[in-house]
Formats: sequence, C-alpha cells, structure tokens
Amino acid sequence: RGLIVGIDAGTTTAVAVLDLRGGLLGLVSKKNFSQSEQQSYIQIFGQPLLFSVDVVKVPATTEKLAAAFNTRVEAPQKNLGRRGKSELVSVFLDRYKKTTEDFHEVSALAAAIVCYNKYENKFRQIERQLNELGLDNRIEEIKRKVVQGISVNRALEGRP
Repeated sequence: RGLIVGIDAGTTTAVAVLDLRGGLLGLVSKKNFSQSEQQSYIQIFGQPLLFSVDVVKVPATTEKLAAAFNTRVEAPQKNLGRRGKSELVSVFLDRYKKTTEDFHEVSALAAAIVCYNKYENKFRQIERQLNELGLDNRIEEIKRKVVQGISVNRALEGRP
C-alpha cells in the first residue's frame, strides 16, 4: 500500500504514516531513532510514495531516508508554525481519539497532513472517476502513478 510519511528529524525523531485516503496508520517518536529503525517501522505499513517535512530546508537525514526508498521529500514553501501545526493535528487526531506523545509527533503528523491535503482533491477525483468506470481495483495504482507525476489518463493507459 502507498504511504505518505511525515518526518520530524532530530535527536528525537518522529515518524507519521498516512495511507492514500488520509488515514493514520502509525505515529511514533524516539530518541536516537536510527535510519534503519525508521525504515523498518515504515515498511510495516507499506511503501512510501512521498516523504514530507514541516520546514523549508529538508534535513539531510530525511533526504537519505527518502533516497533509501527511491522517493522524494516534499517541503512547505514556508516553515509550518507551532500553533498552526497544533490546531491541524488536534482536529485530525480527534477522529482517532488519539493524542501525541510530544511535539515531535505533532510536527511529523502536521507535515504528513499538509502533504496529503495537497493531493486530496486529485485523489478524490481519481476515486470518483475509477468508480464510475468500474475500475475501483486500480485506485491505489493510479494514485501512486499520479504522485509520481504521471497524468491520470496516461496511468490508465499504462503509459509513463
């Protein structure tokens, strides 16, 4: 299954994992969280299509993690503010009756949510279009290709 992964890198690193419907699959933070531990944690849930951060300058450790999965990192045009992240995450987590352990988790989850929101309308369009065509079994595949920059029509035709 395709994933959007938010990362807050540092001495304490947090990882937030969303599916391509915006559902929360995993959220964890750990001090001295090694890259191999992060990779193992993420792979429990599926294959990352995008990594995301909450700061303009992508940390080198996040770039390396994305490279290990042969994918890219999305960064905001401006750093996400503390209050905005808190509000966004609070509303999101209310659906799951879940809370965060620390602000690192808030930052990672906010990054993942912002990244998902960027694609949400396109994902919904894909779901509608493929449901109408009776191709619901291809929704995940087409979403993956669209995230990789392939148009819906080309993806449906099997062209790069």
